[in-house]
Amino acid sequence: SRVKEKLDDAISRLKYVSEVLVEVSDPDTRQDYVVQQCLEALKVSVSDMTDLIACRDQMELFDEAYRASTSTKMKRHKRLVAHFLEEIKSGENDLVQQAPAVELNVVSLLEGVETVLAAITGGQTADPQANLARVSNRRGMPMQTGPDGQPVPGHHADPNATAAGGADGDATGMLGGGASAVEYYIEQEQQARHTFARFSAKLKAGHDLLKLTKPAQGGIEMSNTSALGAVGFRLGSGVHSFHVRIGANCSRLLVGFADWNLPLDGYCNSLKYQGCYYLHVGNGTLWAPDQGIERKPYTYEAIGMSQGSVLKAVVDTNNRTIGFVWNDVNLGVAFRNVTLTRTLYPAFEVFSNGCTFEFANPVGAED
Repeated sequence: SRVKEKLDDAISRLKYVSEVLVEVSDPDTRQDYVVQQCLEALKVSVSDMTDLIACRDQMELFDEAYRASTSTKMKRHKRLVAHFLEEIKSGENDLVQQAPAVELNVVSLLEGVETVLAAITGGQTADPQANLARVSNRRGMPMQTGPDGQPVPGHHADPNATAAGGADGDATGMLGGGASAVEYYIEQEQQARHTFARFSAKLKAGHDLLKLTKPAQGGIEMSNTSALGAVGFRLGSGVHSFHVRIGANCSRLLVGFADWNLPLDGYCNSLKYQGCYYLHVGNGTLWAPDQGIERKPYTYEAIGMSQGSVLKAVVDTNNRTIGFVWNDVNLGVAFRNVTLTRTLYPAFEVFSNGCTFEFANPVGAED
């Protein structure tokens, strides 16, 4: 139908907006003409949503399969746009000083997307401004948030927190001390429900955004692809973790943390990108370009060779450390003095063709 065509076109333009917002977020690479293109694209997307809202009644005629696929795409792009707005609200993104109209259009776009999504899914329209208002608690301290602007249950960040840490790469004791430390952090860490938010177009996602697969294409594995989770962790916000279940053919999978600007294709992040910290699950080595760490021995466990294994990645944002637990085996501190000037997210770099991995959210983890 004509409404479907309009919706498909609007989603394509929304995807472009979400990607260009990531591009203009970094002040070091930001270019004036791209900012202008971004603003124009935002205005077009806002107009798209306005037109679609007028067609809400006709969306009731969509079949269930189309509703599901369309809403999944819109939610994915919405997460990126909402993350951009959250960075502006928190002061992490200074683009508003250069182009204040961008923020106004982003707010209008999110409101339109929410309304259209409600029409597609038959749900109630959420108020994005109400979501953003919950980012700060009554003491005015920021909460840990995901790219959709939703606060994640747990401790609030302490803006006066101090960071500590010893020599990087000390692999003795989980985040500062032996088996008892594992019990302590399991008790104290925040539990959030993780999904994938940004990932290479070469990776195939499950409908619930919990699983990613790199299709088996045959031949030599030359192409690396990357992905990011939806929940971010800020400096001073406590101890956080995610669990990932390793599927088949994942001998060349790297798991860890990275900031939101992680390139998704055509870039060997583990060698070049300064904002990532990885464990190579195939050979047990560590990779962190900003600390000069490359192929550093960490564990002899063949994690990537054990289909069904669960790897837990833990970041202590107070002490700026990262560590890993494999099938309940404490592997110790992997990185110290981790850079947290930017929010870190669950991150993955995939070389293996046919590799499948998924978030294994603990029972009781909250959205």
